[in-house]
Amino acid sequence: MLNGTGNGQTNVALAAGTASNSFTLGLGATYELDLWGRPSGAQDIAALPVAAFVEDVKSARTTIIASTIEAYWRLGFTNRTLGSPGQA
Repeated sequence: MLNGTGNGQTNVALAAGTASNSFTLGLGATYELDLWGRPSGAQDIAALPVAAFVEDVKSARTTIIASTIEAYWRLGFTNRTLGSPGQA
């Protein structure tokens, strides 16, 4: 991160006929070392909602497939039961 400050001042003493100018300028820079993975961890945290959404889609797809297979087998069992009532 960079930051800067500046200040200027002019003083004029009319009775003495003197003038003075004063200027200050400051500049600073800071950097955070990644000793414990904090900045990269923040990037990982930002990616979590996307990963969670992908996993939700996979879970929904698996649930639909499982429900379809279960309905197929129930239908087959029902057809077999209704097709031969004496063997049930």
